[in-house]
Amino acid sequence: MKHLIKYTSVILLMTLAITLFQSCNKQDPEPPATDINTNFDDLSYFQNCIIRVDSLGNFGYRVYGELLDANDTTHLFIGVDELAQAEQFFREWIAPDVEISNDNGNLTCPLTDLNGNSQGTVYFRPASGSGLIAEVTASDDTRLLYFRRVTFMHNDDWPLVAPESRWHKFDIVHDLDIPIEQYLWDEDHHLNWVCVRESGNGVPPVFCAVTTQAYPNTNEAGSHNYHYEQVVKTWFVPAMGGAKSLGNTLQADWELFKEVFHEANGVDNLHRGMWIDDHHDDEYVIYTVHYDEVFYYKDNGHYGERGDAHYYLLKIEWVADEDIYDGATIPDHN
Repeated sequence: MKHLIKYTSVILLMTLAITLFQSCNKQDPEPPATDINTNFDDLSYFQNCIIRVDSLGNFGYRVYGELLDANDTTHLFIGVDELAQAEQFFREWIAPDVEISNDNGNLTCPLTDLNGNSQGTVYFRPASGSGLIAEVTASDDTRLLYFRRVTFMHNDDWPLVAPESRWHKFDIVHDLDIPIEQYLWDEDHHLNWVCVRESGNGVPPVFCAVTTQAYPNTNEAGSHNYHYEQVVKTWFVPAMGGAKSLGNTLQADWELFKEVFHEANGVDNLHRGMWIDDHHDDEYVIYTVHYDEVFYYKDNGHYGERGDAHYYLLKIEWVADEDIYDGATIPDHN
């Protein structure tokens, strides 16, 4: 009889545990698997984190850096407050599959293409003197476009007097006239934008909006959806490295950002799975904001299908801060 009671008690405890486990799952859905796709064009990733170019290599816009030396247009400068901030920028420019070697603060990153062939090496080196904090350089065989070197300077030693930013983090900007408006559905023609990052020395402001509607990748006939196809061809969808940086920025103030995005457009889609990147090679690659408030980097084989509908996290990062105001027209960099 005692054995029967013990056996029955075990069954009841197991049943209760399963019920609680299922209940927890309903409240807190498990995030997608975290396998990292290592199939990157490391040079393209690094290039487009600093200066965006199109598929033909044409100049798009400068994501980071200002030209302070009129005699050298390949040398970019960025203002930071400390070495750790400079290193964070650099690490965000490196693809997830690159092995970063660290020799007493000196970082070395060999770059490869999708087939594993060498594309050169980029270096991060702490510096000192004349307000210098660190330098990013590349080996001679690294085929970068429109820049060769990035110097991090201390903000206190920045030679130009920057105008005071009129937009601050968490501000909401209304009625921006953006070039992709004609590709969005009517419900998204008047999105309000959230200031995610304020402007700095050599660092442009970033404004983001989350669409209120989900956009399918394909139409009923199985062809690419017109809206999807046009939106991913623009500069308004974060590039791979841009998504990584954006993820770090949002995570730092996640709960507050969710509230502000909700206030901006009356919906809270920031917590939902969404594609914020296009594709490379034959694999679709996404960054997604998901249940446990972390940015996942996923390949199409592990998360979703090409025919699924997704919300877009759109961004503006290339305009001068003084050009952003209610009713402004954003230039088209497509």
